[in-house]
Amino acid sequence: MLQRIKYTFRFKYRKGHSIHSPFIYRMVRTIFMPNTNKFLPANNKLYGLLLEDELRQKVAFRISQAYIYLECKSFKFNNYSYCGEDMVILSEITSYEKITEFIDYLRCYSVKNNKRIVVVIKDIYDNKRNSSWWKQFDALKLDLYWAGIIIFDNNLNIQSFKLRL
Repeated sequence: MLQRIKYTFRFKYRKGHSIHSPFIYRMVRTIFMPNTNKFLPANNKLYGLLLEDELRQKVAFRISQAYIYLECKSFKFNNYSYCGEDMVILSEITSYEKITEFIDYLRCYSVKNNKRIVVVIKDIYDNKRNSSWWKQFDALKLDLYWAGIIIFDNNLNIQSFKLRL
């Protein structure tokens, strides 16, 4: 609970202020702002799976909108094998070594094939180990507190954003 309170006071980006990446600015304005997301649909299948996995309704809705916004065509849920999906959702961190190896594989695959891959990780602040593990990645990261989004794309700079929903 204390970590949630600290996060509330430390988030940096709301409504797109101070975001210098045009890609992320448009994404924040389109998906994460309550007044502008009325026209962007959500992927109902993904939304339903995220709700079943006990992710907060607001976060699940935003992630399913991100799926549409980032033009993802397929997703994989809770599986550490990769078969060309655009979005991978990992809701359980069972082995830090296994998931780190898997994410490194996705990064290399993205660079080699010039493909955008989106990784969604649930409960990045569930405990201190998750928190320190989340901070180690050098990628374009969106920190939503309840979940984290990592975007591997050769055309985007490595940055980290803490967003408030």
